[in-house]
Amino acid sequence: MHVTDRFKQTPAGEIPTDWDYKTIGDVTDVFVGRDLREDIYSPSPNSGFDYPVFSNTVSAAGLYGFYSSPEYEGDSVTVVGRGVGLGTAFARTGGFGAIGRLLVLFPKSAVTLDTRYLATFINERVKIFTETGGIPQLTGVQFSKYYVALPPPNEQRAIAEALSDLDALLGVLDRMLTKKRDLKQAAMQQLLTGQTRLPGFKSDNVELLPTECGLMPSDWDVCRSGDLITEISMGPFGSDIKVSNFVSEGVPVLSGANVREEKLHDEFHNFVTSKKARSLKKAVAKRGDIVVTHRGTLGQIAFIPNDSEYTHYVISQSQFRVRFSDETAIPHWVVLYFHSEQGAKALLKKKGHSGVPAIAQATTTFRDIPIPLPSLDEQTAIAEVLSDMDAEIAALERRREKTAQLKQGMMQELLTGKTRLV
Repeated sequence: MHVTDRFKQTPAGEIPTDWDYKTIGDVTDVFVGRDLREDIYSPSPNSGFDYPVFSNTVSAAGLYGFYSSPEYEGDSVTVVGRGVGLGTAFARTGGFGAIGRLLVLFPKSAVTLDTRYLATFINERVKIFTETGGIPQLTGVQFSKYYVALPPPNEQRAIAEALSDLDALLGVLDRMLTKKRDLKQAAMQQLLTGQTRLPGFKSDNVELLPTECGLMPSDWDVCRSGDLITEISMGPFGSDIKVSNFVSEGVPVLSGANVREEKLHDEFHNFVTSKKARSLKKAVAKRGDIVVTHRGTLGQIAFIPNDSEYTHYVISQSQFRVRFSDETAIPHWVVLYFHSEQGAKALLKKKGHSGVPAIAQATTTFRDIPIPLPSLDEQTAIAEVLSDMDAEIAALERRREKTAQLKQGMMQELLTGKTRLV
């Protein structure tokens, strides 16, 4: 690996002096996908239908179904030629079919071109121009005129392999994250309904009994939220807090982004002065409070932990705040329950179905929702177990983010030739 200091300006951007550049039409033959061949098509890979069919979509890497015989074979690149994801490229190998005016690129016979490198260069360095209005489209003739930078073949392979290694690691991390999240959901389902009890809370004399919350352990209580609430109040009227009230620092104003997870997300763009916050009185939440979205993105509910960045927060007009008696329920337990399948269903039971989504008579409705109540010790133990799982997920998310940033930095260096692998 070494650094290049000699560059030239080209239609493909600034590249090393020993790199070439060509139009896509110079180095590939461009084909266009046709209509679906229903006579050889299956939506799933049944016996005899072994060849993937790709369409003009980005989701699932464009996979649409399967053919019993291929339309194209060999190393190639497909490019979305219409709609969302216009210009997105995927490297392909083996036999496949292409539909819906998907562009298919095969290296010309006289050209040595790594299709993995080509797909990556198209995605990161080729800027597709589209006219405004209507569904964006990209024809084969148009795409053939875009330029690509061409390192020597062995360097193309080295770049493709280095980035493929990072893609493989990102894939592993994605699968690990999916597994961890699924495990947490399963643990929530078991622990929040008492179907699984943590050590120290098991008893041979306990059975699961039907309740308003579903089957629950006989040594758990089930109470109306209203019987446990010590404070509940709606957010301010729209006229009580305006854009002109916002300042650069002070008491943060919450939005839906702050309550999308179980714990309050401490990241803010809007603040009001302490004086303004005091004037809003009951619309100010503090540590230990639970904040619920009752209008807009329903189902959002989070608690303010004791180690939150700020001591007080102004809730929005689309939220209400609630505080439970600390003698019966810890905030984390309550929020966990409303993030479970049963709790979420109960929270959204009286949502409106026209206009902006909203919970009818939000605070009254919330007071009427039954919640299960194990002992405070068991609530705490369950919350700690699930918090540990959250910590593992967060660590994996940070690792994935760093890996993605590393790949992005490597692409910037390698695809411009600023850093050379050979």
